Amino acid sequence: VITLNPVDILDDKCKVVIALNLVDILDDKCKVVITLNLVDILDDKCKVVIALNLVDILDDKCKVVITLNLVDMLDDKCKVVITFNLVDMLDDKCKVVITLNLVDMLDDKCKVVITLNLVDIIDDKCKVVITLNLVDMLDDKCKVVITLNLVDILDDKCKVAITLNLVDILDDKCKVVTMFNRMDSIKQYIYME
Repeated sequence: VITLNPVDILDDKCKVVIALNLVDILDDKCKVVITLNLVDILDDKCKVVIALNLVDILDDKCKVVITLNLVDMLDDKCKVVITFNLVDMLDDKCKVVITLNLVDMLDDKCKVVITLNLVDIIDDKCKVVITLNLVDMLDDKCKVVITLNLVDILDDKCKVAITLNLVDILDDKCKVVTMFNRMDSIKQYIYME
């Protein structure tokens, strides 16, 4: 177990702050756990903040879990924020779970926000579950918002369930709102203006 915290303070400002925790345990336990936090503050602004968590567990447990948060702030604005979680579990458990959040803010506006969850479970369980949220904001307005949920379950269960929400806002008004739900042969459409 290693804990490293160096702090370099110059001119009443925190120049570099690093926190590193590394755990290596064998015998059916957590293989590698790494937490890295790096803060570089310049001119009262956070330059780079990185948090990395990696877990590798063997023997019917979570194979790989990665959480990465990267914040790059320039001119009092968050440039890039990325959160990535990947879980690979074997033996009748969740095969792949991915959560990706990407935020790119330019000119005090959220440019792109993406959240993706993918679950692949076999053996009479949910086959594929996908949740996708994409937000693209331009000119202080929400341009496109999409939420997609897809569930494919076999063996006397819901075959396909899809929920799609699309919002296109123009001129401070909700132009088109679409909700699509499909459960086997059941279909429902909702359009609002």
